Amino acid sequence: MVKQDSSLSHAPSSRREMVIHVGLMKSGTTSVQDALRFNAAYLRRGDVHFPDLGQNNQMLSFAYLLSNDPIALEMMPDGLHRHLLEIENKLPSLWRDLIADISADSAQTVVLSAENLIYAGPKTIKTILETFGQFSIKGVVTHRLPSQMVPSNYQQQGRIG
Repeated sequence: MVKQDSSLSHAPSSRREMVIHVGLMKSGTTSVQDALRFNAAYLRRGDVHFPDLGQNNQMLSFAYLLSNDPIALEMMPDGLHRHLLEIENKLPSLWRDLIADISADSAQTVVLSAENLIYAGPKTIKTILETFGQFSIKGVVTHRLPSQMVPSNYQQQGRIG
């Protein structure tokens, strides 16, 4: 059940909204992203834009910020950190592509989803707020109980071998 805090409600604004979805791996983030991607045309009719830069490229767009954030680098798993180092030459252009996609679109609401933002430190958050300062930004976090993560991880490993 979702509980809404009435203190967060406000009158409609002409200011565009940005919803940023983050979540730990194995907490349903891929399912949320797949649903957003699959329903992009339907969302569009509701004046909602989900930038589809290709699977995982939205997440990699934010990886550029994380790769320059000492707190994020400290918190993220070694495997993710190594992966960022392997692809670091691609990251600035993916970040620019995300900004360009959002800037070129006029939808009232933009939805972003990147599980790696769960590691964001103050430097990353500050950059996001400064870059998208014209938006009213809201966050959505998905989580899963640790006791449910083990079976989910086991099932995924079984699928990929």
